[in-house]
Amino acid sequence: MKFFFTMALLALVSCGGATGTLTVTLVTPVGADPFASASQARITVSSGVADAAPISQTTVAVTGGHFSDAATIDLGANAGLAALVTVEALAADGSVIGRGATPLLGILPTAEDVAVWVGAPGTVGRSPSSLKASPVVGAAIAMVPRMGVVIAGGTSGGQPSASVDIYEQYLQATVTPVASLPTARAGAIAIGFDRPADLSGALLAIGGGSADGAILDPTTSSDGTTTGIWTTVLSDPSLGRAWGSAAQLASGGWLVTGGLDANGKALDTATLLTLGDAPANAPLHTALVGARSGHTTIAGTFLGEAGALLVGGGAPQVERFSATTSTFSALPGGDPLPADASAFSATALPDGRVLLVGGLVNATPSQGGALIDPKTLAVTPLPTVLPTARAGHVAFVAAGELVVCGGRDGSNNPIASCDVLDGASLHPVRTVALAVGRSALSAITLDNSDVLLLGGDDANTATAIDVYTPLH
Repeated sequence: MKFFFTMALLALVSCGGATGTLTVTLVTPVGADPFASASQARITVSSGVADAAPISQTTVAVTGGHFSDAATIDLGANAGLAALVTVEALAADGSVIGRGATPLLGILPTAEDVAVWVGAPGTVGRSPSSLKASPVVGAAIAMVPRMGVVIAGGTSGGQPSASVDIYEQYLQATVTPVASLPTARAGAIAIGFDRPADLSGALLAIGGGSADGAILDPTTSSDGTTTGIWTTVLSDPSLGRAWGSAAQLASGGWLVTGGLDANGKALDTATLLTLGDAPANAPLHTALVGARSGHTTIAGTFLGEAGALLVGGGAPQVERFSATTSTFSALPGGDPLPADASAFSATALPDGRVLLVGGLVNATPSQGGALIDPKTLAVTPLPTVLPTARAGHVAFVAAGELVVCGGRDGSNNPIASCDVLDGASLHPVRTVALAVGRSALSAITLDNSDVLLLGGDDANTATAIDVYTPLH
């Protein structure tokens, strides 16, 4: 469901007494509109700084699932500063039954439009938008700062695709850009980054069947729709890899590892990318401990050094990259999971520990996992972590909780639920329903902390977009 309200914005007299209108479109989950049972709506304009007093807050009555225009908001000395707009649906007892927020905006006394996704806190809702152009398998997916999520390339009819979708976070909807990828790619790596010169966001897609990169610089058309211009960059054999992995190191550079070469052979090579106004590539002269592909890279501090862990997709199951020495080494205690484990997830918890959980063990979905201590790399086996055994799922952290979604069960059926665990104790706290079961999906966090669930290996459901609304 979609409806909108407007806010009249007033600036200081020193700004000429200017006024403007911010039109906010509210987008709610299909079949689960929190305003349908709400008594009031609360609209808050704030700086986004924790515990800071709001710039403005107003509460209006909700009738029949709708409410009228909000009251006039005096920006005062905050005119022109970055702020966010939070919209909450309140039950009759004042409890919050729906919540959503914009990314940070430049709040000005001008005419502006923005959309807000409002879902029940701690749940997953189905977006009324879906992927329009991109294949759902092998697409490169990344969050572009201050724009949204780009889904590029993938496999269509068994062949690499050049199609592109953008989920525009200021519209809460997908748009199809004018420009496709200059070269069809499947299994490429996507990285969203900032252009320091003009503080714009951009996307780099590398590999996926092409030994180079392509940068998307977003542009905005006259109707406010995000499109983009692609530029081919960084022609280098070291980028000729598909199904590799990348993560941003503490230095700001990106470590790219593993993947498959043109003959489908797993790679034990790595390269370092420097992004910004002039991207550069520097292949590493040291090899991985083991060739791997389809793995996960988690950047952090391990054994007191900045670096990363490479998890899954080969043997050993986990190896460490030291940014100090630019070398790779296996965990001192050996593999954390049984030797045949596969299709498990690897996630950095809020305190820096790394959790490996679920997956296939003896060809059977698992409820167990293992914890890796970043200070010592010691491994703690966890025989039972998940309420639901699952493999081929996705796991992410939101509002201090670990959310484990989808995957497949022992009968190879896609799972239509998420297990939510406390991010510190790993105790289960609730189970969240998905609209339908899905597996091999991706999770991408937006600038406002909502999480998009995209893609998968089921063509009947994977074009759909689900949105997880954090608990707070």
